[in-house]
Amino acid sequence: MSRLLALAAVTLFASALAGGIACSHSSGGGASAGDDAGGSDAGPFTGRPGDLGVGSPIIDHSGPNGGVVGTIQTGALGDTWQPVGCPGTVPVATGVTGAQWGQEAYGTTDRSPHAVHTSFRFDTASSFAVIWETDADTQASWVAYGDSPQKLDHFVQGVDFVNPPSPLDIMAYPLLVHEAHVCALAPQHTVYYAVGGDGWWGQVESVTTGPVDGTPEDFRFLVMGDSNAFYDLYANLQVAAGTYAPLFTLFTGDLIHEGSMAEEWESWFTAGGNLLATIPTMTVHGNHEAMATGYFALWALPGIEEIYSFDWGPVHFVVLNDTP
Repeated sequence: MSRLLALAAVTLFASALAGGIACSHSSGGGASAGDDAGGSDAGPFTGRPGDLGVGSPIIDHSGPNGGVVGTIQTGALGDTWQPVGCPGTVPVATGVTGAQWGQEAYGTTDRSPHAVHTSFRFDTASSFAVIWETDADTQASWVAYGDSPQKLDHFVQGVDFVNPPSPLDIMAYPLLVHEAHVCALAPQHTVYYAVGGDGWWGQVESVTTGPVDGTPEDFRFLVMGDSNAFYDLYANLQVAAGTYAPLFTLFTGDLIHEGSMAEEWESWFTAGGNLLATIPTMTVHGNHEAMATGYFALWALPGIEEIYSFDWGPVHFVVLNDTP
């Protein structure tokens, strides 16, 4: 079982948490992996409810260079890659295949982004990371973002890769994982975003950056852990968790029962719902994650990702892995 240590405990409980912590420990039943997005066998592709799709006026390319931040890149990745405007590199998880810069290619099975979830690899006050999935032929890996849900006019390119399924997985169709990072944002600022590409955009989500390090103010976050294949109960807890208006979630390990099974990760993301797209989740490696490729492929975290730290306002959090 993993452990999460929060340094400056006096600050954490006496000062930073006047808003309170909602703490849950989950167990329950299962959930199906993925949603029917209206693929080619069901007629014209319709995507998921709320998708912007193609040609939405919310996607605004009127800025210089179409609003693209940096230079469009192509080709395969090495061991790391450099997101535009971010202060460091991102590792390519050991065991993934086909890691490359996203490109404008779209599949016919399910090009609608799903399993969208956010976290922080870089400074919590000025950045966020987002990971999502599509069918294996949809390679567009863009984040469109802006200050209004009606105008997404900045575009950051991401990467994509395959998280190889276990031989025991039963998947509806092959999946591609996409990852992107948005940096150079203002502190305590709500950013509206959608992921995908001009061939199909998902729905508009929002995420809020944290305060500048050391800012002495109260904040509220969630602590959850050990959902461990009890996905029905986890889904119910997520609904309740959203009512606390948390700024982020600490998930203290054992998200799934078998870290190498892509099918289980799909069930976890389905159960987590839309809250994962709007409330960043910082995870802890537990014994059930088992150092599997899936854990490192599907989460963007600081440092070497199994052991890391991050700051939120006056509090420094340290995450340790005691089951390497």
